[in-house]
Amino acid sequence: MIDFDVRPASHPMPAAEREAVLAAPGFGQVFTDHMITLRWSEDRGWHDGRLEAYGPFTFDPATMVFHYAQEFFEGLKAYRQDTGSITLFRPDANAARFNRSARRMAMPELPEETFVRALELLVAQDREWVPAGLGNSLYVRPFMIATQRGLGVNHPASEYLFCVIASPADLRFAIAMRQPPDLFELRLDHLYRALDQLERKMSILSAPVIITARDPREGGANNLSLQKRLNLLLRFLPYAKYVDVELRSARAFKSLLARARKQNVRRILSFHNFKSTPSPRSLRAKAFLAKAHGADIFKVATRTDTRGDLARLVDFVMDKDVDLSVSAMGIGKLGAISRLLLARGGAVLNYASLQRSQIEGQLPIELLRSALRR
Repeated sequence: MIDFDVRPASHPMPAAEREAVLAAPGFGQVFTDHMITLRWSEDRGWHDGRLEAYGPFTFDPATMVFHYAQEFFEGLKAYRQDTGSITLFRPDANAARFNRSARRMAMPELPEETFVRALELLVAQDREWVPAGLGNSLYVRPFMIATQRGLGVNHPASEYLFCVIASPADLRFAIAMRQPPDLFELRLDHLYRALDQLERKMSILSAPVIITARDPREGGANNLSLQKRLNLLLRFLPYAKYVDVELRSARAFKSLLARARKQNVRRILSFHNFKSTPSPRSLRAKAFLAKAHGADIFKVATRTDTRGDLARLVDFVMDKDVDLSVSAMGIGKLGAISRLLLARGGAVLNYASLQRSQIEGQLPIELLRSALRR
């Protein structure tokens, strides 16, 4: 077990000044009072873990990260709940992805329990920095860099620094985007405990919205019942340009889909498989069923960890027998390349993240835009 020496900042930001910052933090410009540092060397392994005051580092100009780019980062969020408690969103998944990145970069892996402990320690110490309210969060940025001094590309570095910093963020990031997306997707199942706040902010979003309240069996949050999801979608239907319902729920949501049609809200029927990609024949059958239920778009998101998974998904999108617009995307190891291939192959509604994605394979919006312009 790796311990962290806790050294609280001697001059944290005064409470009044912090509250002024939290009133409009933006994104990535203001940082909390503390950070986590942990060092690794070939002879000692992980050592010298600290929670200490946020501040600059001093490195030799020949430090290898500057020359050979041995570095990577993760990103996740901490949220303040209505009860005042603070939760991190899936830190174990970020820990696993952090170590996958370390292996690819020939850098040392960090025990997952140490990764999670570092995040929890920083968030607990700087809990007053976690903003309340809809769309507000504390963005947590763990990263690792090579710190060995020297030049030469014949071997990886022998010394590394793991660090975690945090920055408050709010919904203004989405509202104030200079080039917003064509659509925002609102996951109402995630926003279930802040519906009144969400409704007050609907008019200031800078693009139309897709609303969805995902079935728990297909990745939905808060384990919402069918009736609760139906009520959510009906409540926010007047604000929507699209409504997304799982194909498995289409029959139960028949009245919702009929109302959407009357209100000129386009209907997306979706299918998610987080384990693999079914055959093109199976996906075709689901697309025909979606059309029979009145879909304007059939959306499919499947696991693409292998070339076979990717090939099946591409074959389905390129199938001219599917008489329905298709939105398709991969999740997993080949998720990123799948999204580019499928977008160029005719898939509609190409999904991206506004900030660091929590979904393996989903690209940040600026990277997706840049790739599709080429």
